[in-house]
Amino acid sequence: KVLRTDGMRQAEVEERLLSQEALTLAKLSHPNVVTIYDVALLDGKLAIAMELVEGQTMRDWLDERTRSPGEVLALLRQAGAGLAAAHAVDVVHGDFKPDNVLIGSDGRARVGDFGLSRGETVGHKTTAGPPELLVGRVAGTPTYMAPEQLAGQPLDARADVFAFCVVAWEAYFGARPFAGKTTSELAAAISAGPPRPRTLPLSIAAGVCNVLRRGLAVDRHVRPNSIDAVLTALSAAHQRPRRAAAVVLAIVAVICLATAQRY
Repeated sequence: KVLRTDGMRQAEVEERLLSQEALTLAKLSHPNVVTIYDVALLDGKLAIAMELVEGQTMRDWLDERTRSPGEVLALLRQAGAGLAAAHAVDVVHGDFKPDNVLIGSDGRARVGDFGLSRGETVGHKTTAGPPELLVGRVAGTPTYMAPEQLAGQPLDARADVFAFCVVAWEAYFGARPFAGKTTSELAAAISAGPPRPRTLPLSIAAGVCNVLRRGLAVDRHVRPNSIDAVLTALSAAHQRPRRAAAVVLAIVAVICLATAQRY
């Protein structure tokens, strides 16, 4: 990744963000995070040498065809593991979305583009990252932002939890939970809460909706405090219909057996 610049001030900001991405990725070593190999100056421009992922983005993967709930959960587990690894070293991604999840030809997903990452926040101070570039200004992709990020407030891992749940909703139901052309419209939509999908073709839809609705809460304190907690709840939502089906089959088998014995 090499920085292209148009203006001095913009160049300075982007160079610092690119440097931040390099420093962030250097702290991470995980199968589900893009690997960084070196940082250097190339013809006077900052450059990052990183893993070449031959494959597609999660966005392309979703657009390719309708994905089964099991396929969606499997991919979310991988992407979630990458985010959890970042959180383990006190790094908030800040711009998690399908375009920033790369899926290799080997099927392994990697989270990348940590250029807007920052350290976990404690109170109103950030413990790492470039706060002068990020706190008080909206940076990232608004359609995946938590309300506190839209408001330019300090962030913690629960902002990534919110973005992860937006991505998960989109992956399961084919559309993002909130619509809006401006940050104020998005903030209003988030306050109203995500709508129920018009159709619930999935046997797991109700359980998945409940999990994701909590992760999309306006109040960050209501959200799960980790990606792992979201994934555990989603896995449980997938398992409940199977257990219910097993119970039904067992009852049917007992009835059939009793009927056969009578005759």
